[in-house]
Amino acid sequence: AVQTEESRDSSKLAAEFIRKLNDNEVILSPVQEKKLYTRLLGELTVADIHKALLRMNTNVRHVVGVAGTVDLRKEKSKPEDILRRTFAAIAAAPVQRWTGEKVASFPYLSPPAHQGKIEKIIDHPAIGMTTTVLQNGIRINVKKTLFKEHEALLTVNFGHGKLSEPAAGLDKLAEAVVAESGVGRLTKEQLETALAGRNGQVRFSVGPESFRFSGKGLSRELELMLQLVYTSLADPVFRPVAYTRSMKRFHQMYQAMQGSVDGTYQLVGDRFFAGGNPRYGYPPARDFFRLTLEQVRRWLTDSFAKDQLEISVVGDVNPVQVVALVRKYFGAHKGVTAAVEERAPVVFPAGREKTIVVNTAVEKAVLALGWPTDDFWNIRRTRRVSVLASLLEDRLRRTIREELGAAYSPMAYNAPSRVDQGYGVLRSLVTVDPGKIVLVRKKTQAIVADLAGRGVDAEELQRIVAPILTSIRDLQRTNRYWLEMVLALSSRHPEQLLWPLTIGKDYASITPAQINSLAAMYLRREKEAVLIVRSKDRKQE
Repeated sequence: AVQTEESRDSSKLAAEFIRKLNDNEVILSPVQEKKLYTRLLGELTVADIHKALLRMNTNVRHVVGVAGTVDLRKEKSKPEDILRRTFAAIAAAPVQRWTGEKVASFPYLSPPAHQGKIEKIIDHPAIGMTTTVLQNGIRINVKKTLFKEHEALLTVNFGHGKLSEPAAGLDKLAEAVVAESGVGRLTKEQLETALAGRNGQVRFSVGPESFRFSGKGLSRELELMLQLVYTSLADPVFRPVAYTRSMKRFHQMYQAMQGSVDGTYQLVGDRFFAGGNPRYGYPPARDFFRLTLEQVRRWLTDSFAKDQLEISVVGDVNPVQVVALVRKYFGAHKGVTAAVEERAPVVFPAGREKTIVVNTAVEKAVLALGWPTDDFWNIRRTRRVSVLASLLEDRLRRTIREELGAAYSPMAYNAPSRVDQGYGVLRSLVTVDPGKIVLVRKKTQAIVADLAGRGVDAEELQRIVAPILTSIRDLQRTNRYWLEMVLALSSRHPEQLLWPLTIGKDYASITPAQINSLAAMYLRREKEAVLIVRSKDRKQE
């Protein structure tokens, strides 16, 4: 906290000030807190902690609350009696003396003896970054910034991610299993203990077209983050206990989502607008819970060991040191990227309508309308379709929320695919009372028809584009933008390196004629697909 004091997020800082003022707490800087608590911790003894615990638990009434999905009312005893007996049994159990445990150390793997040679260095002066290519094919993208002092962000991309997924839903299970498994010699808990006191962390994820390890930490912890990635790739483990724990959480997740309107929409929405393609959305629960740990292991093991790596680093870093560290841990890596198998095309469900009824006590409905657009890679078109979506959202908000008094704000957004050629969806989403579904649908379709027919004028367009330009300026002053939108996967999509140079001017140059042409092309009634998720009508029971 002390090292990042000068670059703290202003909104989080304001929220902290408000909370402390409301709680009558003194506002202290990280330096003041360190000075105060360092002295306190130095003087604190085990006896002091024991006395404090006794004061907290002596002659104090305790409230025991339990939240969950199990209905205790179905048992023979009253729920209160079950809780009371369980609590009493736990309290009566003897307390085992803590004997301590051996603290594991990390890192435990030595870096390879061979560090790899640099084949070439490619400068990109227009955007202030360099690409270093090693002889083993690894590409290292580095951009030094001063946006956030002492911060370093990292991504390691490899393989084909969800494109190579052998069974629907395996991506979500794989992410959970890897997160819960730790690394070869250390469980998750042992690894957390070994890393205590350090900010650097690494997370595994499955993207649409690649696997990824993402890291975030202090600049001086970049080597630690690379050690975590190196160990995860060189000594992976997929533990049965991690699989069991993950599946229990997914059971709870599915149960909760299937019991609510919003949750059900999250489960089925993406897949519906992708024509049922299994690479989109969530699989049915019965299919998901057939997935096995062995499927995760088979899918990831070869990719972790053999796939080529692209490593990108952004932040308050020394580019020369970054390259040296990557060479140290990955210079001996010999990777190739295997070809991905042919995949089924995504077909938008034009003209289709579907209604799903959810058995829930909360009266609610989600009305989603979608229109087919296009994929991501014509960036000029993608930017203009995003503006079209913003225009639609603005009109929906003014009409539905302000004229009809609907309680929830409507949304509209374009979701162009990065992996499926020609596929994208412009979607409107409104949460309404079930009794207003027909009315809101008619209003939405009328707004869309007017936008496609009469279009927009310069004044309305300017009102939408102006805040977008402001957000772009703010976005380009963040490490996250440069890492995720520009550097990461630029070896596969080099055009990304040009986008920062055109984004502001391109949005500023958008004309009403361009938007009107796209609206007429995409927002056609015969192409529209409709998904309604609503609560069960209790009046008909």
